Amino acid sequence: MLLGWGSVGLIYTLTDHLQSPGQIMTPSSFDQMIAFTPHAIWLYLSFFIVVPLGYLMTPLDRVRWLSRAMRLTAVGAGTVY
Repeated sequence: MLLGWGSVGLIYTLTDHLQSPGQIMTPSSFDQMIAFTPHAIWLYLSFFIVVPLGYLMTPLDRVRWLSRAMRLTAVGAGTVY
């Protein structure tokens, strides 16, 4: 789990240093139709429970595959990010 999930954080950190500073964008009309609610933070934070549960609930013979899939997905996301 540490190799798979830890490498995701490493890739995201490295790709963060390669990009230029962020720009503030004006919200689109679609963005303005969706109300902001600070209570949604719990949905975001649940991600940090769901990912480890994925590793813990995966059969032992599939954990290596899951770890590779996480790393490959992180490389793809880091390339786009």
